[in-house]
Amino acid sequence: MRKINWKKIAAIVAILTATLLVGTVFAHVVPAEQRQVLNVFECYYEMGYDYKAHLRPNSLYGEEVGKGVTLYTKLTREVDAVAYFNASCNTPCKLEIRPAISHYLEGIIEKAGWKKPIDGLVGAQTIISEDGRSAIVKLHYDLSRIYQLIRRIENETGVMMPQYAITTVIRYDVSGESGNLSFTETKTQAIALSIIYGAGYTWERTGIIQVTGKDDNGLLATVPTIKVVKNEPVALLRMSLPPATLVVATAGTLMAILARDSEESRKPKWLKLKNKLKAMEASRLPTLEAVSLKSPKDLARIAKDYDSKIFHTKVEDKHIFFTSDGSLLYTYPCPDE
Repeated sequence: MRKINWKKIAAIVAILTATLLVGTVFAHVVPAEQRQVLNVFECYYEMGYDYKAHLRPNSLYGEEVGKGVTLYTKLTREVDAVAYFNASCNTPCKLEIRPAISHYLEGIIEKAGWKKPIDGLVGAQTIISEDGRSAIVKLHYDLSRIYQLIRRIENETGVMMPQYAITTVIRYDVSGESGNLSFTETKTQAIALSIIYGAGYTWERTGIIQVTGKDDNGLLATVPTIKVVKNEPVALLRMSLPPATLVVATAGTLMAILARDSEESRKPKWLKLKNKLKAMEASRLPTLEAVSLKSPKDLARIAKDYDSKIFHTKVEDKHIFFTSDGSLLYTYPCPDE
């Protein structure tokens, strides 16, 4: 009967174990779940501004002028501005816009200046549409009241700034819902009246007024609907590969032990005994009076008692193990195979 080559089988099992380990690592690197975007809830915005200036009687413009016209401090009495914000969605949704308004007066000079709130000096009215998708903020600037405040501050500080700015900051807090999706975003809009004083031809301090604002539009928010899809093959591999690897690795260990034992069993008896006794090789037997022993245990005991080493040699095809106490030679002839 042909003997089983445990060594070769153990090598094959080792390769299989390594393959399973690689598969296990791969199964944990590849995501077990995939996220699919089913649809996207998007909200868009548009904001802008406009204004109209009310003038004193003059020969240049008339009673009112609009956006884009240069304004003069001596001619301009009041400015009415409008800021608007519109929101829309790509799907049916519920929107809510909540404007928050702040007003500031700034004195501007290089490397210096000041800024103070003036909420009471600027009129503001907010109008929200019924569907919550639009907000209009109406602003009224009475420049005579603002000039009075500027002159009072100049008298108190003793400094006449070359430029002042009346700035209105509108923060739009926008929230939206569509089904189970929702968002909250914030957009900011600023309208500024810059009063720039310069040299004139009259004794009175005069200058120009520049009205600036922000016209903008774009994507306000995007909320995707995510579906998590389980990767069944990867999940199956994650579940099955670890125990399979453990089983194969255990089998490989057992086969390696069997291969070692099989290899050991094929060794000749004298070689196994030599390894067991840790015998050293000798070229011949010493010329001493010899005592023949019946077992290798006796030889090992005597070597231990005399703290001597055990040697192996071959005499006429006979394997002999021996030790000595200095006067006697103790031998054990290994039986034939």
